[in-house]
Amino acid sequence: MSAAVRAQAAPPSMGRVLVRPKWLGVLALALVVASIFAWLGRWQLESAFLSLEHGRTVAEEATQPPVGLGELAQPQERVADAAVGRQVTFEGAVDARDFDVVADRLQGELLGYWVIGHVAVTDDEAGTSTDADVAPGLAVALGWTADEASARELATALQGSGRGAELPLSGRLEYGQAPQVNRGEDAQALISMAPTHLINRWVEPAAQNYGIYVSLDEASMEAVLGESASAAPLDAITPQALEAPQLNWLNIFYAIEWVLFAGFAIFMWWRLARDEYEKERREAAEAPSVLAEHLKRDRLKAMLDERTKREAVRLD
Repeated sequence: MSAAVRAQAAPPSMGRVLVRPKWLGVLALALVVASIFAWLGRWQLESAFLSLEHGRTVAEEATQPPVGLGELAQPQERVADAAVGRQVTFEGAVDARDFDVVADRLQGELLGYWVIGHVAVTDDEAGTSTDADVAPGLAVALGWTADEASARELATALQGSGRGAELPLSGRLEYGQAPQVNRGEDAQALISMAPTHLINRWVEPAAQNYGIYVSLDEASMEAVLGESASAAPLDAITPQALEAPQLNWLNIFYAIEWVLFAGFAIFMWWRLARDEYEKERREAAEAPSVLAEHLKRDRLKAMLDERTKREAVRLD
């Protein structure tokens, strides 16, 4: 009996459990899921290094010598990321009817106001020149001040009846911002440098306009202000300091998370198979006592049957 019981109750090895068709199928599914997680981790890792490379490119481009505006931007067209922050030169006539003020502008760590204007670009210094009457429109930021009253006083002082003389101008090319709704007391006050919105405020917008804007340098600011500079002093707009290119650590952490998820998918396969193995081991360990109990009951039943038969024969 004992040999038979031991043979019947022998538990399977962990290896035998793992190679069962059911668990091989679960392993295949776990590998597919882990592969997807691993791919997502690789994508996050590549994104982290791409952001580092992009930061280096932007920093290098920002130190390049000035180029003609037309080499980097065209009316009604998007600009490349590498163009943003570059110094550009152009010629244009300032429309004295379109000076305005934009709030919430940072100068270093200080919040203030920009005085902005509208320039008809007569020469983009890349081979395209035209008359001011049909020249494409470009939004420009003249300068910054911490005082709103001073900014509005200067914008009013600059107001005139039409376009001025053509001026050589230069500054830093910047992305046009998205329009924002001003929910303050003055709903018409500007809080974003959005060329697409400014066009609708200009007295005589051109048929074609630039989607970017240019922050004028100090020399160009003074040229536009002219004698009006004494009305309220403006500071030349300083670009926000370029941070040293660095890895995007958020992407790195996401990549680590995806790797952990991939490992967890494989672990779950092993854990579930291990649970089945442990269960079968427990059942195998309990099998001899259960079988012995059944055999004991069978013997008792046989003895009772035999005794019953004997009693029946004796009575006969």
